[in-house]
Amino acid sequence: MRSRAWLVLLACFASACGASAQPADSGVADRPVIVDAQEDTIEPDAIEPPVEDVVSPANDAANDVADDVTDPGPQPPAEPPRGAPVVPNGQPWMWVPVPESRCMNGTSTGFGVNFSRGSNRLLIVLEGGGACFDATTCAVGTLHSDGFNEATFRTVMVALGSSGAFNRNSGSNPFANWNYVFVPYCSGDIHGGDTTRSSTGRTHVGYRNMGHFLARILPTFSGTNAVESVVIAGSSAGGFGAAWNYDRTARAFAPTPVHLLDDSGPIFSQTYLRPCLLDRFRAAWNLDSTMPAGCVACRTRGASMLDVLRFVMRRNAGRRFGLISSQYDSVIRTFMSYGYSPGCDAPGFFPLSDFRDGLLELRTTVGVEFSAFKSFIVPGDIHTWLMTDLQFATRIDGVSIAEWSGQLATGAPAWRDIGR
Repeated sequence: MRSRAWLVLLACFASACGASAQPADSGVADRPVIVDAQEDTIEPDAIEPPVEDVVSPANDAANDVADDVTDPGPQPPAEPPRGAPVVPNGQPWMWVPVPESRCMNGTSTGFGVNFSRGSNRLLIVLEGGGACFDATTCAVGTLHSDGFNEATFRTVMVALGSSGAFNRNSGSNPFANWNYVFVPYCSGDIHGGDTTRSSTGRTHVGYRNMGHFLARILPTFSGTNAVESVVIAGSSAGGFGAAWNYDRTARAFAPTPVHLLDDSGPIFSQTYLRPCLLDRFRAAWNLDSTMPAGCVACRTRGASMLDVLRFVMRRNAGRRFGLISSQYDSVIRTFMSYGYSPGCDAPGFFPLSDFRDGLLELRTTVGVEFSAFKSFIVPGDIHTWLMTDLQFATRIDGVSIAEWSGQLATGAPAWRDIGR
């Protein structure tokens, strides 16, 4: 039965989870509450300078400690030297092979690029698809466990290449005229790992892969082709991965503003992402080695992913960090339910109320501490929105997910928390 459940989840990852099964304990509909589902054309606002964040005095000491350390601890892998820029070849979607990269099966991979003539904005999307941290999840809970090459890319782009945030034909898509980069997910480590000797028996170097990709992406969109705004985004494991790789991406493109759009990758405190499960992630993927340089507190035993998020937001004050999530996301609840099992070694029971409380806790902690953090919470349990056209019609309080994402990207003052 457990294997069958993971197969259902894997099928959900492969289809971008546009619709999800209703969990037995939910009592909620299999579609969110939609208010005013009409599509409106979005006129992107002019890009504004980032608004300086306001950090409460209570956090001044924490800021000083985080930014003034004598022993920075383990350092992330050195960033690779810049490579050659990608030159358009007339194809809508180009595949860029990167021989130095590695999927979890040891084969090389690459990334995709879709240029928009005359655009000075860039959307980088990290693909999602599960996580590999034990025998079960590695066997049936992770997308592209057998590698991701150009043939795989062409197949994926048939469904994904013109959908959701990549839909150039929708007047409701705030990214319709942006340049696109697609980062595939075949490392099983939320794009955050750096080990070839994992307890899983697989190669988990998603963080190192992203470094090789950035070495080609940065020169492609700099110099005479420099962009004026960047959004790094992702869904599910890709949402976690976008957050994990945000700081290095922001530093690479600086002073160009880089904002984060995390779809269905909620960064919970230890109350909800239990320490035993986080420890499994850290060990399986060697996450301590890829945490931001200088954040000693991030690597201490008992630290949570929130410690990493706070450190990164302090260091990138004024940049926007947005989270899209369903109240009861069925897929993320299943993965995080490992932490609710007695041995932290199998899916347990993650109450619906706990998941929503975790989302609201983010608002009342991180959202209060940093004005640049906002979230869009949708009723129901659907998993992922960014790469589906549901985002155009799904509205809460008169604002669609797509409009909200556009406000994040353009610095619109109307951007705010939506739903609860």
